[in-house]
Order: sequence, then C-alpha cells, then structure tokens
Amino acid sequence: MTFKEFKFALDQTNVFVTESTAKQLFQKSDLDNSGTIDVTGFEIVLMVYDALHLDKFGLTTFDAFYSFDIDNRESLDETQFIQAIQALKQNQDEDNDALANLFQRKVKARSEKRIDFDDFKRLWCYHVCDPIMELSRLGIEPPAKKANILLRLLHARNRSSSLCDQLFEAIGRLDCIFTDGIPEMRDKVIQLRLEAQRQRYSRKRANEITSKQLQRIAAVHSSQQNKDKRKKKKREQIKQVEQSINSCQIDDNVIEAQKLSRTIQNKMIIDKKEKFSALHSNSVYLAGGDKLTLHDAGIREVPTSIYFGQVERSKLADLIIVDLSGNKLASLPGIDFVFNLSSVRKLNISRNRITHLPIEISNLTSLEILYMEKNSLDYIPKEIGCLKKLVHIDISDNRLASLPHEFCQLLSICTIVAHTNFLDLLPGNIGNLESLESLDVSRNSLTNLPATFSNLGFLKRLEMTHNKVTELPDDMGNLFSLEFIDLSYNRLQVSNTCPTSVL
Repeated sequence: MTFKEFKFALDQTNVFVTESTAKQLFQKSDLDNSGTIDVTGFEIVLMVYDALHLDKFGLTTFDAFYSFDIDNRESLDETQFIQAIQALKQNQDEDNDALANLFQRKVKARSEKRIDFDDFKRLWCYHVCDPIMELSRLGIEPPAKKANILLRLLHARNRSSSLCDQLFEAIGRLDCIFTDGIPEMRDKVIQLRLEAQRQRYSRKRANEITSKQLQRIAAVHSSQQNKDKRKKKKREQIKQVEQSINSCQIDDNVIEAQKLSRTIQNKMIIDKKEKFSALHSNSVYLAGGDKLTLHDAGIREVPTSIYFGQVERSKLADLIIVDLSGNKLASLPGIDFVFNLSSVRKLNISRNRITHLPIEISNLTSLEILYMEKNSLDYIPKEIGCLKKLVHIDISDNRLASLPHEFCQLLSICTIVAHTNFLDLLPGNIGNLESLESLDVSRNSLTNLPATFSNLGFLKRLEMTHNKVTELPDDMGNLFSLEFIDLSYNRLQVSNTCPTSVL
C-alpha cells in the first residue's frame, strides 16, 4: 500500500496519529525504500502502536516540528518556529516577541536563518517549556513536592539545570521509540514465521523421503526399460546412417554430373555469344556502322532520322565513335539519343554552343575519350562520375566555375584539360584520381590547391599558368613522378610560400 492508502487504513482501524508520526511509521516499515509497504508491515505498525501506547503522549516535539516544516527542508524559519511552539503550548499564552528574540539569538551567527530539529528541541527544553510539567506529561515521576518548588525556582533562574537535561533525553527517547520498536517487532514476527516455516519444511521433508523411496524403486524399473529402448534405437540409427551414406554417395555423383553438364552448356552459350558478337561487330565495322560523323555540318540539332524509331535506336547501340564537333548544337537529346550510346568509346562534341549535358550521359559506361571544349557549359552534372572507363576529358574554353564532387570518381582518368574557364577551386577529393598523369587548369581563377593534391602520385605534367595561386600545399614535394610544371603568372613568392618539400 502507498502512504495515502496507509493513512486511510490507520483511520479505519481507529489509530489516530499526526501526519509526521504516520510518515515516520511508514518510512520505518518501508525497508526497500520502494514507497510502498505490504500487509505484514502494516500489521507490525499496529502491533507497535498497541504495545507502546503511542496515543498517550499527545502532541510531541517531533509532531510539532515536522507539522510546520511544510517545505520539507528539515528546518524551520522564524514564523514556523513560533507556530510550532504555540502548538506545543496549546492554550497557554506565549509572548511571540520573546520567541522571536530567542530564535534570533540562536541563528545570529548563521548565514541561513533556520534551525533544525535538534535546535528546536533544545530551545523547547531549556528556554520555553516547564520541564516538571513536561516530565509529568511524559509519564516520568516528578521530584518531591518540596523539592518541586525549589526546582521550579532553580528552573526560573537557570535553564541549563539537570532537570532540563533529563527532559531533553526523555523527549529524544520518545522521538525514536517507534524507530526501535518497529525493527524489534519485525524481528519477533520474522522469528515466529521462520519457526513455522521450519516445522512445515520438516513435515514436507518427511513426506518427500517416503515419496522418494517409492520413486527410486519406480526409477530403477524405468531405467532398465529405457536402457533397452536406447539400445534398440541405436541399432536403428546405425542402420539408417549406413543407408544415408550410400544414398549421399549416389546423390553426390548425380550432382557432380549435373554441375559438369551445366558448365559445358554455359561455356557453349558464352562461346556462341562471343562468336555472334564478333561477327556482328565485324559486320558493323565493314558496313561503317560503328561511326557517326557529322562534324562541321552546321546543324543546330541532332537529326531525328538518327534516333527516331526502334531500328535507328538499335543502330546507336553499335556506335563506337561519335563526332558532332564544329556545329551549332545547343543541347543533346537525352533519353532518345544519348541514352542509347552505351557502346561509344569516343565522343566529340567540341566547338558547339552546348550549355548543359543530359543526365543520361551516365549510361555511356564504355566511354574512354570525351571532347567538350569550346562550348558554353556552366556546370558538369554529377552523373559524370558513372563514366568509370573514361581516360581523357577536355572541358576547356567553357564557363565552368566549379567541378562536382563526383568528378573525382573517374578513377581511370589519365588526362584532364580544363584551361580557360572560371574555376576558383578544385574538388577537395581530387587526390582520389590516382591514375591522373596530366592536368591543365591554366587561365582560371584558382587561389590554392586542395590538401589532397599531393596524393596524385602518377602526375607527370601540371600546367597552372595565369591563376591567382598564392601558396602550394605543404606536401607538394610528394609528387615524385612530376616531370613538367608551369606555375607562371600566379602570385607565388618562393621565399615565403614555396613548401620546403619542393625546395
């Protein structure tokens, strides 16, 4: 049960305690700090309440302190202190100013103007209450009547008397009376339950011994039967294994024969395809169908007669060389023309007016040489990275300001001609082009080279004239294959910017 349910259960059993006492009883019963207690814990609380007569003491200092500690800070401020004292005094009048002065003297040297429970008890015992009356209320025999008068006089003159000490100790014992009572009562309940559990276990053990003797006799008989069954099953398994081995050997021979047959069939199919392909390529070559030459024809668009119709598009797939240079083309048909040039190895579209390339260029997977100089290209599509066999590309005399990141996926590229553009930087991953041997980026707006430039270990020729380069990468000297380099008409200063690896 939760604390709310615990309080409701106390009310139903006519156990009336203050909120703080109920909370303390609940916390002492909640051994695992789960915020709940079981029925056994509640029963133990009732036992402690009945055994210790907690209801006979009325309002205690513990109750008063924690009833006014509304913010659960384990301390009281001045207002809360005065209210708690008034509650303890009940109908007796008490000077609030005197209590306030008493409080201020106690916290004078402290930064936080609050008192804890121990301070509260001391102020109550030594400065506020009548110790004789309090001892009597707590059931402690007061001194003799004559001595009582003397002690009252002594109490009025000296609050630190032994009588106040006796009261302070008595209040301390009262505050923790259920703290010791709950564990003690719980230990007794646990001992009683353990004893009952031992007795039940003894009876159960005796029954188990008798049952085990009967089970042992039955187990011996069953074991013998199982042993005979295992022997019989083992003989059957051995027979099945022998049969399976013979069957597997036959199956293996059949499988091997099938594999050999499939291998021979596949080889025959491949040989037939290669022979047909060779014959087809030879016939196309002899017929001149492997080339498309329309250079310097003055055309403004690719003639539809070349790609319109299924037969014409199938002929495009046989082309090896396409030359459309020296015309006035502004664009290339994508899905109808470029997409079908899957076998082209050399494509020349230089000296035209082309502003962009169709994305279908990604289907030119056999392309090795690409000429696009002297056009009006202002960007290269990222699909350029699909041309894995490309070894030479010329994109000079265009309007390119940058190259796509995918440009550096051309791992077979050997020559890049990109002079006379508006390039202000090269791709950061240009170092991936490990096969690059010649690079011409003259007449651009480059200011520096990427840090990965020094990874171009096969670079033999570098032309970078007429740029704005101010410094070279630190590892420029790692280009061990470099045979020719031209950096003229830049902003380099050898004394300040030339890497030590070059010097």
